[in-house]
Amino acid sequence: MNQYVKKTWIEGDFFTPEDANAISESLENTTAEITSQASAIETIKQDVASDKQSISALTTSVGQNTSSISTINDTLSKATTDISELQKLHPVLDEIIPAVIADHGSDNPKKDSLVKSFYLIASQAVPNVVNVVLFAKDLEEHTNADSSNGKKGHWIGFAVIPADKTVDGMKYAFGNKELGNKTALENNVDGKGAKGVAFYFDHTEDLYKASVKLRWMKGDTEVGSETIYIVDFGGVSNTYPSMTSKGIKITEKGVKVA
Repeated sequence: MNQYVKKTWIEGDFFTPEDANAISESLENTTAEITSQASAIETIKQDVASDKQSISALTTSVGQNTSSISTINDTLSKATTDISELQKLHPVLDEIIPAVIADHGSDNPKKDSLVKSFYLIASQAVPNVVNVVLFAKDLEEHTNADSSNGKKGHWIGFAVIPADKTVDGMKYAFGNKELGNKTALENNVDGKGAKGVAFYFDHTEDLYKASVKLRWMKGDTEVGSETIYIVDFGGVSNTYPSMTSKGIKITEKGVKVA
């Protein structure tokens, strides 16, 4: 007997119930997959939105940092300008050292035996004024380097070595005198070959303080500012030769009869 097969009409085609069930399951699976993909897309949208917020915050932060960097650069630029201007007013302090002590009245000048100890302290409290305090013990009388008169005295002083190595001369004056003409730098002011200038003072008499003005030169151009050195001899003590064989002894307090 022929079997009757029931068919279902779907969009113009005949399908068996088994075909309909398969299609239904496929549709359900497809729907579930679409729902899953939609959820994933929503998650991606949320992530993108979150990334946009992060990017926006980062952009804001970068903008703030850029502004801060710009402010820092402006500050550094101003500081550099201030330092440059400050250096013009207060140049790097030149090296100030004890002047070499030697007896130029001798064929073999003594350098080490003329004083037992000698050092100085230099300080700058106000612009272009340097205080130099000398400390020396038992400074002996000797002849200075002035070949014109070879004057004897208790010569002591300080030397200045310029920080600017391009200078080739200087102007100077003692006390309140006007600066003199340009003179060349002196050689070997430190005993080691350095160029600069050395200033000497006779401490034989009651010399307590003295001053000297100095200005460096480069060619015919004045370099920096005029500097005044105030010299304090409060830490210097002299020694005098004994002449007891003649019945006289010279001391720091005067002449005594032996």
